[in-house]
Amino acid sequence: MPRPTTVAAFDFDGTLSTRDCVVPFMRKVASAPRLFARLAARPLPLVAALARRDRDTIKELATRAAFGGRLADGVDAAG
Repeated sequence: MPRPTTVAAFDFDGTLSTRDCVVPFMRKVASAPRLFARLAARPLPLVAALARRDRDTIKELATRAAFGGRLADGVDAAG
């Protein structure tokens, strides 16, 4: 049986979507209250990243808040 192929698609020119899809997906997987509660549980790194306008760290914290501790099957089933 052939292995499934994984594809990562990036829509740099806006032909697939004209708005952000990551944050709505995070809210769908984690629910907004859970996402915000998990972000609020680590206020110092979040406030520091916001003060520095460090988008990479903010994305890392949000990704960890949404997906941390979840099985890949559960995330896949959500969206």
